[in-house]
Amino acid sequence: MNIGLEFYDFDSYLANYAEAHIHPSEREAFLNDFDREQIVRRFRESGKRFLISFYKTALLGDDYKWKAYIIMRTNLEEENMVYSCVRGVDASMEHVLIRDDYVRLINEMPLAYGIFEVDGEDVDKIYDIKCMFASKKLDELMGVKLADSPGISVYGKEIMHNPELVEYVYKAAYKNENGKVSYFAEHNDKWVLANTSQAAGKGRCAVIFEDITKERLTSERIGREWRTDDLIIACTKLLHGGLPFDEAVDAVFDKIGNSIGARRVYLVESRDDGSVYSETHEWTSASTKPAITAFQNMKKSGYAELGK
Repeated sequence: MNIGLEFYDFDSYLANYAEAHIHPSEREAFLNDFDREQIVRRFRESGKRFLISFYKTALLGDDYKWKAYIIMRTNLEEENMVYSCVRGVDASMEHVLIRDDYVRLINEMPLAYGIFEVDGEDVDKIYDIKCMFASKKLDELMGVKLADSPGISVYGKEIMHNPELVEYVYKAAYKNENGKVSYFAEHNDKWVLANTSQAAGKGRCAVIFEDITKERLTSERIGREWRTDDLIIACTKLLHGGLPFDEAVDAVFDKIGNSIGARRVYLVESRDDGSVYSETHEWTSASTKPAITAFQNMKKSGYAELGK
């Protein structure tokens, strides 16, 4: 089929074709890929003589099968003339992951797994990322709906919102660099570990997502406990190291303040009959103004002003 991109009824033809033949979940992606400006841009940026995309296409009744849609450049110089054809997916020619039998097989595996197609020139110049395949487990883990919408754009959206993940996906797709990155997914309050690798050739990335929320929280709790234990031991050594009391207290406050990132650490003692209180020792961060002279001979109600 010869298609002139300037043909006056081109857009109407595509819309009618998509309505009649393309699965509803993929029509938007189909129309976007066959947009005239998109075709010209993709040819210019890829330097290839042909482009290929896959869409579920209606056969008889409500039965849909994967079909390969190919757009080929002519030998003419004009950018507005291309050829397009449609063919079935042949296991000997296509990656196995786009065939229905293998899709079902992977969906039954306990993996949150996806294949993403990256359109971009470098890490800082990405035009789009499409999810070409997503397992049901991926939808469940990440709280998204991708499994039934192959070809859907995910760039900048929930699953592909983290900049570090996007960088790893690009490097895997175009530089064949395997990687691991952990990050916090704000949309579903989970810590996620993403394993990235190239899939089905240059420009595509396979990602396995793992929920590491429990492990992360446990690690942070243990880390806090270890740091607390170390701080207590260090302070105990300072207090029993033979320094005069005032020097020892100042050293302990300095250690506590720097360890926990405090603005102010202070000691308040009662005076006389216990009716008034005064600040006797104080440590402050570099950006905090000392206030020890202001908090002397306070009544109990004056405590509230100390933290300000």
